[in-house]
Amino acid sequence: MSDRYYGDPNRMQNGVDELTEIAEFTKGITAEFLDQIIGTSSWPGEDDEYAKKMKPQERKERQNAKETLQAIRDSIVGITEGTQQNVDAMERIRDDSIEEVSKAAQVTQGRDVLRTP
Repeated sequence: MSDRYYGDPNRMQNGVDELTEIAEFTKGITAEFLDQIIGTSSWPGEDDEYAKKMKPQERKERQNAKETLQAIRDSIVGITEGTQQNVDAMERIRDDSIEEVSKAAQVTQGRDVLRTP
């Protein structure tokens, strides 16, 4: 295992952009599904014996499908947001490090910093 860590914020940002598209697509699918599924509630019937038997199960299955799709959507959105936070942190650390190196270079400019005082 390497003792070095390497992260490429640009490549990670490209991944975030792709995940964002997937998340938006998933949000759209979820909204469309929820709009369409309501129309299936009358399929088992209304008040006959079959409807009385099937409606509770149909309601339960519809709710499970809704919750599953929402959980998938929320997971994708969460992964996207978490990855974006990682990219932001990497960029912030990189920028801070570059700034500190620049400051140190200005302080030591013209001195032989490899010699011990």
